[in-house]
Amino acid sequence: MTSDKQIYDFFKNYQDRGMKKWTGFFLSAHTAKISQSKKCENNRLKKALDLEKIKKVLLEATTQGKIVRIQLKAVDLDGAPFPEIKGIIEGWIDNQVVINRQIINISEINCLEIVKEL
Repeated sequence: MTSDKQIYDFFKNYQDRGMKKWTGFFLSAHTAKISQSKKCENNRLKKALDLEKIKKVLLEATTQGKIVRIQLKAVDLDGAPFPEIKGIIEGWIDNQVVINRQIINISEINCLEIVKEL
């Protein structure tokens, strides 16, 4: 078994070439933290629109064939919203919208916006 003296002697005489090897650890931890912070910014519910505003944007997007981005009210277990749905509105009947072959109830929409074309 090693004694405290042996451990002390080992580290007393141990020569490290420098701190370069730690830079990689710092950078990966740092970039992971930055990435996590960006995710937190992107994973927040936007300001909710009222039903009349949603219907007005739907009507404009449908009649003019514009691309929309929809954020649903539903969130995952961590409280982050599900990914936004982006596409052209394929149909709109009563309180349901079809976009990307998905049927979405208008009451489930938190935010809806027309995507600006570049």
